[in-house]
Formats: sequence, C-alpha cells, structure tokens
Amino acid sequence: MKKLAALLLCGILFLTSCGRSSGAVNDAKAGEGSAAEDASSVAEEENAAEDYESAEATREEVISEDMLPPEVEPLALNPVDSIPEGEWQAEILFPDRRGKVDDTLAINSIAGFNSYSGQGKMYVAVSSNVTSFDMYINDIPVDTAEISGGKTYEIDFSDEARSGRNSVQVSSIEPLDAVEAVKICIPYPEIVEGTPEEVGIRQEALDAVSDIVSSDVENGFTSAQLAVIRHGKLVYANSWGKTNSYYPDGKRKTDSNDVTNDTLYDLASVTKMFSVNYCLQKFVTEGKINLDSHITDYLGEGFVKDTLDFSYDREKFPQADEYPGIETERKWKASLTIRDLLRHQGGFPPGPRYHNIHVDARTQEYGPENENILFAGSDATAETREETIKAVCKTLLAFEPGTKTLYSDVDYLVLGVIVEQVTGEDLDSYLKENFFKPMGLTHITYNPLQNGFKKEDCAATEPAGNTRDGFLDYPGIRTETIQGEVHDDMA
Repeated sequence: MKKLAALLLCGILFLTSCGRSSGAVNDAKAGEGSAAEDASSVAEEENAAEDYESAEATREEVISEDMLPPEVEPLALNPVDSIPEGEWQAEILFPDRRGKVDDTLAINSIAGFNSYSGQGKMYVAVSSNVTSFDMYINDIPVDTAEISGGKTYEIDFSDEARSGRNSVQVSSIEPLDAVEAVKICIPYPEIVEGTPEEVGIRQEALDAVSDIVSSDVENGFTSAQLAVIRHGKLVYANSWGKTNSYYPDGKRKTDSNDVTNDTLYDLASVTKMFSVNYCLQKFVTEGKINLDSHITDYLGEGFVKDTLDFSYDREKFPQADEYPGIETERKWKASLTIRDLLRHQGGFPPGPRYHNIHVDARTQEYGPENENILFAGSDATAETREETIKAVCKTLLAFEPGTKTLYSDVDYLVLGVIVEQVTGEDLDSYLKENFFKPMGLTHITYNPLQNGFKKEDCAATEPAGNTRDGFLDYPGIRTETIQGEVHDDMA
C-alpha cells in the first residue's frame, strides 16, 4: 500500500509540476516572464523529470512484486495406450462440443465438471490430423508442445483440483477446420478415506458428538449411524445402539445385535428423492418424458372418468376447496401434469390410506366405524397393487392443480407408476440395474428381506407394528416389531 501511495503521489506531483512548467514556458514565449521565472521553470522541469523517473521506478516495482501472476508449472500430458473403459461424468469433444465447429465461441472452448481437492485425472484423445492446441485446467496451462495426432494421454491434475466445480479449456486447435479434434473423458470423483485434520475438523468436535449420541442411547434412544464426508474424504464413521431396542410392549430389549456402519435403515419419505426423482431426471435428460405431459398419457382415460362424485368435509379437511362438481373435477384431473405432481401441487389429499378400510375418504380421518370408499386392500399382493392404482383414479382432487402446494403420498405413487410405464420394468429392478449397481451401492434396496439381507441386518422402526401403540386396527395391520420391512403402511 505504501508503494501504491507513493506512485499516486508521484503522479500528482508530476501533473502539478507539468502544469506550472507549461505556464512558465508560455509566459516566456509571450515575453512577459523574467529571467528568474525562466530559471524557476527549468528547475521545475528538472524536478518533474526526476518525479517521473521515480514514479516509473515505483510503478515497475509495484507491478513486478504485486501484479504479475506467479510462475506456474504446466501440467504434463502422459502417453497411454488408450482411454480405459468406464463410466464418465463428462465426455467432451472440442471444438464442436456444442454442435458448432468454431473454437472462438466460449461455449465450444470451455466445459465444467466436478471434482474434489487432492484428486483429479482426465484422459485426452487427439485426432490424427491435429498438429497443436492449447489446453488449461482451472486456468493452469497443460504442456501440449509434444502432442502427436492419433495419440492418447492421461493428465493428473490432483494438485490443482478443487472441491466442487472445475473447468477445462481447449482452444487454438490446428488445423482450424478440425472436427472432433480433441476428446476429453473425465471420471467421476470418488470418496476416499482421510482424517479429520486433513479437512479442517477437530477430533474434539467429533468426540463431543459421539458423547452426545451415546448419552441419548443410554437414556432410551434406539440407535444411530453417522458418516462425515468433507472435500471428498470420509473422515469419520461411527454407529451406536442396537438393531432392535424395544419389545412390542415397550420394554427395553438389550440382547439384539449392535448397530454397525453396514446396518440398513428405512429411508422413509426421502426414498422418493433417491428413486423416482432420479429416474425422472434421467428420462428428461434422455428426452423420454416431458414434465408437462398429462397423467392421462400414462394412466389412461380411466384416471379421469373413474373419479367418484363426492365432496370433502372442509371442516375436517380444511385444505380442500369448495366442491366444484364432478365435471370440473374431471377437467382438473385431465389437466394434471407430471410437473404438478413433482411440485406437490396436483391437488391430491395428503394420505388417502387406500389400505385402511376404516378411513373416511370425505374427512380423511380414521374411525373403527368408518368405511373407506377408496379401500383397495391391505396386503402386498399384485392384486392389491392394481386395486390401489384404480383407487387413485377414483380419488377426487382437493383443489385445482397448480393453485396450492400440499404434500401428498399419492403424487409419488403416481410418478412411480409412470416410471414403470416408461421402462417396462418394476421400479425396484430398474433402480438396481441403472443406478445402484453402476454406482457400487450394495446396501440400498427395496424389500431387503427379499434381496439377501436378514432382519438383524436392519434397524427396527416401530415396536408395535403400524398400530401406533394400539390406537389403529384394521384387517391386515402389522402388530409385531417392524424390522427388515418397509415401515410406511402406504407403501
């Protein structure tokens, strides 16, 4: 800052001196000055020259020390036989990655990708007619001086990788008319093991967390797992408690297996994020669905015409609008789109409980004397599944789609059916083959007891089944501890 201030001060002095000098010279030329003034003018000019030289020296010093970028070592291209087989997070062709062969366009020269600090590798395949190109990773140059057309290279940029978004740039490709000149393949980043200290976490903090959870378990909490991942490094994994901590009568159970880091837990309502949503995102990317497609495109006209003519009790179900009549209801359902359901703006009631014969569809309330006009069955058979889809088609909307937001289990029940319509497979199988297996996820599944796991591999969810401690009762209700089965009775 002192040097910068000196530079500015010298500049001001220079400008001021020049101004006075110019005036003195003009006066002398006009014959109005004196010898003393002439001498003063010369002195000022000499001072100004000295100030200028001083300012230049200071400016060069400031630039050399503060403004020039530090020298960086270019990244190396290491020859390899070929690009290895694998799944890539990005497979990019330059200069025409956006379909227009013009590397002067920024979108054709730069691409983004994900990585973690401390790990980074990519592969570069050079077309046979390419003689040269420039390349940068996160603005760090790559040494391309010795590249040969038709060769493949590997770049290790671990030291320059960032946690989050990174960039690769390929430009100035020769010859200028090259098409599909440089192919870049970038692997997915991986979680690796590390230590808390490496990522800025104090061990004392993790010890404090463990003490808190241990205390909770000692005082009645069932169990827990915790994994801490930061900057792509798994720095902590721990588990506490028993896989089954209570008998159905509420008494403490101590002879169950300890929870381990491999114990399965029921993901409950967030399941939809890791299943149906992933599928729909993939379909949109592949152009297989349009979010504004109508639900009738998948469930057929029965979704509209089978709607029952009844009204919701707005005193018991205040989120419902005044009943508009069956014809308007059918128009609403005919207009319903995938986008509406993803936003939870479809208009379905929160949980019609098609499995419970004692729920009043008008009030959405349970009562032993109630009779559910939308009842579909309470077992896990294929017949009950089909009846449940028919019950959805019969269900009234509580409001016009898009006018309100109301969380509903029905939204994702329908979206799950759409996934199966698009793939021709059941949701479980499609997820396993297209997501879980390719990602190496061995401990995520529907129906664990049917997929190689035992009850002891799973954490129990509720000691008295779905009875809510004896409050609920209906044909087919589970009364024993739920372990290794989905907890949600709507599933």
